[in-house]
Order: sequence, then structure tokens, then C-alpha cells
Amino acid sequence: GNKSEMNLTTIKVLSYDGYKANERPRAVVVDGRTLPVERVEESWVSSGVDSVSAVTYGFVVRCLGGARFRLTYTDDAGWQGRRL
Repeated sequence: GNKSEMNLTTIKVLSYDGYKANERPRAVVVDGRTLPVERVEESWVSSGVDSVSAVTYGFVVRCLGGARFRLTYTDDAGWQGRRL
């Protein structure tokens, strides 16, 4: 693979509508391919100085086929992530 694949900054993540604040990723889209999330291995929520705007939802997910991603979501930046 090429290096840009290894350090994804903006990543397309499909999440469950109606779940609070995009909290559950269900698939990751890489190079136009949708990789369903098989399981969430870790999840965390961290709030910054301003407890309202700076909440970050984080996940480590394993997708079908074995690819793993570290994903974060904030209202400001949306989803970001990288392949592990």
C-alpha cells in the first residue's frame, strides 16, 4: 500500500442514525470500499476544557476482513481516523 493510506486524517465513517452524537461507527469507507465494522474493540469519551463543544468520541474498531482503525468524532471536525 502507499503511505497516504496509513495516515488517514479525514475518513468516511457510516454510523447509526438516531444514536447519540454519531456514537456508534458501523462501517469505514476506504478508497471507495465500504468495510463493515465487525466489532468495537475500545471506545472512550473525553471532554476538553469546554465540556459542551469539545467532547471527543473515540473508537478502535475491527472491520470485516481484519483491518483495524482508530476513529475519533467531534462536532467540529467530524470523523477522523487512521488505519492501525
